[in-house]
Amino acid sequence: MTLKRTICVALSAIVSAMLLGACGTNGGNVENNLTWQDAKSDAQTTELEIASLIPKEQVASIDQRAEGTLLSCDAERHQWAGGTALVLVDGTDAATIVTVLADAFRDSEEFAIEEYTDMRERRNFQLITHDGEESYIVGPSVDPGVIDISSGSACFTLPRVFTQAASSDRWIPARSIV
Repeated sequence: MTLKRTICVALSAIVSAMLLGACGTNGGNVENNLTWQDAKSDAQTTELEIASLIPKEQVASIDQRAEGTLLSCDAERHQWAGGTALVLVDGTDAATIVTVLADAFRDSEEFAIEEYTDMRERRNFQLITHDGEESYIVGPSVDPGVIDISSGSACFTLPRVFTQAASSDRWIPARSIV
């Protein structure tokens, strides 16, 4: 991996984490009974629902990451952040597909849509549930012919199987849990 590509990937991950981490901090409609497993499952299901809007003949493969990252929503709650990469068939224009996907959500009753241009001047959009709890960022990857869908689940309270780090307010999850 070239240094330029490494920097682009790192910056994209940081921007995605900042955008996703900003969601869910308004309190939203807190589901006290939402488990991290359900939050992760719901986010991954929505990633695949977004991906399913692309005609199958334009998608070579779908790579949904099994593991994700925990981000803080507030002092008590967290959200699961994950993602799916859609590898497009050769000759399929990622920018056109992103536009088609954004158009599919313009009149959504479930999501508000915010569009923006990334640092490489590519069109992206973010879907945010009306309660502000879940977020999905869709845009071209740094890899040509790939579309990334980054997700941030609804917020949940971690179970006590997570341990608090010594001399810190951070929770340390058992890696196999997330």
